Amino acid sequence: MLFVIFQFNASSQRNSLPDVSESWVIAGDDSSRILRIDSTLLISDKTAEITKYTRSKFTCVLPLGENKALIGTNGDYLWFYNKGHLEKLDKENGIYDSCIISVSYSRGKKKIYVETDKNGFASTNPGYRNFACFTSVYDENPVQDSILKKFRRGNLIRILTNPIRNLSQVLLPYFADKATEDNSYRKLKQNDLNAIANNIEPCDVILERKNGLATNKFIPEFWTHSALYVGSLKQINSYFAGMPLLNGMNPVQYIHKHYPAVYRKLLVTKNPIIESVTKTGVTISPVKAVTEVDYFALLRTNLSREDKFLSLLRAFEFYRLPYDFKFDLTETEAVACSALVYKSLIPSQVKNGISIPLKSLLGGPMVYPGDFARKFDSEFNSEYREFQLVLFFDSSDGEDQVNLKTAEEFRASWKR
Repeated sequence: MLFVIFQFNASSQRNSLPDVSESWVIAGDDSSRILRIDSTLLISDKTAEITKYTRSKFTCVLPLGENKALIGTNGDYLWFYNKGHLEKLDKENGIYDSCIISVSYSRGKKKIYVETDKNGFASTNPGYRNFACFTSVYDENPVQDSILKKFRRGNLIRILTNPIRNLSQVLLPYFADKATEDNSYRKLKQNDLNAIANNIEPCDVILERKNGLATNKFIPEFWTHSALYVGSLKQINSYFAGMPLLNGMNPVQYIHKHYPAVYRKLLVTKNPIIESVTKTGVTISPVKAVTEVDYFALLRTNLSREDKFLSLLRAFEFYRLPYDFKFDLTETEAVACSALVYKSLIPSQVKNGISIPLKSLLGGPMVYPGDFARKFDSEFNSEYREFQLVLFFDSSDGEDQVNLKTAEEFRASWKR
């Protein structure tokens, strides 16, 4: 009869940990009450006990064990309740948004997922401590920090070349706009375009080269541009369907909610990619924009669907940032094309990723489009290789002709 007395507007979390035989329920018109139902169906009102510490309304509950639960609030972060003891999980634990929308558990991944009003979180281990980590670009990335650390400490070359870097930021945008181009790009034929359309998947890495570009002279390797394939809204929903991270949302709904500007652009773009180009910075373009080329390659990571989705979300964080004419990976307010791909794919607290060896440019860290091909080459015979080649089109054999080439031939492409 107690279920009749209370007005329930949220049921206990369905995605509880394995072997949890109790439930927690948020109750009341204003979600101000929280109840525990144990394995004998005895109902305990935990409201007074918990509101000693937080007066925020409750939004979600995830049972973790006997008299244990994660409790989300609408303005006071997340709480771990452990047999009468409460511990707040906030910025110290990687949660940078105080309004918690939902918590859920993935049995397959053995991870707890926390969604906030602004973005998503994901666990790195099954324990409750430090399980939640922000996916936003504004959060510190300890993996990237450790890689870039050597470029930040006492780098005399970097200090001495700062004037050159600052000058390039002023002059190169003008040069990129005014430079003439030899418009001799060999367009891939319809059969080639069909092969790309039939084989490409979300989060695939695109490499391209257009002969005749004046800006090619400033790129020290053969491949001159890189991008990430995003996919149509239909393809995104199909490829990423059913992930626990989404907590019942379809992937496009998640993007619409957290990245509305990106969603609007995806809505009107055919087979979209995300790339950083000199004239507009980070933009979403149709894949056709990178197929009117002399050379085209498509690489696929061995990441899980979940890690690919989180990598695309990472890329969306850079949307509309200007192009980085300093060519410096430590830059946070601008990003070059290869840096966009690198920063999207690098491992972080919330996801696995692809490790790319860095180079030094004027004492600062940098990655080039050709470095993705170099990585493929160096790991080709390894069982741990992180890239596979999907397609490679090469125009070296003759005028107005583009041919499909093998993985062995692609391995040598970065050395040209």
